[in-house]
Amino acid sequence: MLPFIDIAGIRIWTWGLMNALAMLSTIAITLHETRYRRVDRSAILGMWPWMVLSAVIGAHLYYLATAGRDSLTLGRLFRLLDGTAIQGGIIGGALAAVVYLKRRGLRVLPVFDVCAPGAAFAHGVTRLGCFAAGCCFGRPTTLPWGVVFTQPNSQAPIGVPLHPAQLYESALDFLLTAYLHWDLKKTQGPDGKIFWKYIGGYGLIRFGTQFYRDDDAGHLVWGMAHSQFLAAAMFLLAAVLLLKKPASASR
Repeated sequence: MLPFIDIAGIRIWTWGLMNALAMLSTIAITLHETRYRRVDRSAILGMWPWMVLSAVIGAHLYYLATAGRDSLTLGRLFRLLDGTAIQGGIIGGALAAVVYLKRRGLRVLPVFDVCAPGAAFAHGVTRLGCFAAGCCFGRPTTLPWGVVFTQPNSQAPIGVPLHPAQLYESALDFLLTAYLHWDLKKTQGPDGKIFWKYIGGYGLIRFGTQFYRDDDAGHLVWGMAHSQFLAAAMFLLAAVLLLKKPASASR
């Protein structure tokens, strides 16, 4: 829809701009959420650069691992923004946070709880960037709200009404953000409860919205994209851990 913006002769790619806004808004939201848990803000600020870097690397490596053998070139390996996947970003960012917090002798799950609403919000913002760029595009549709991409720089098919799959996921991500914030604010519960609700909620959202996407049409297994298998695993893992007795899940 709007792959780039030209300002004073400078071209700004909308996808990159939205990702930058996602990172900034997420740290702001996370710092705000610390008021509902006893989490040191300095720990959040200290781990954030490592989380962002690791999330970008994880998102790129996951994308390359699932994009097919033709994409695995040495040159592309080091172009970190040349193909990313959100689920790889979740894994990479979480691993960096665990290492950082363990090295500082801090408890992981309370920090992950306050990070959850901001992380869900980031997904929603980045999907707006995907919509602007035309990536992660939807399947053809005859529904009245189908969107037609006309920009030649768009990654989506041109001139074909498509499901706005990016907007479906973005809206659901923002709803998940609101729910996680409300739950974090209103209840205490065992450590990790909010984080696992985020993992399960995002897994459910991604599993469902993927059926409306068409960008992975050539890489389906049993009629499903690779991301749906991981999304299902995320949901099931979260469900198991949330159903455990509080005493078992509080550490």
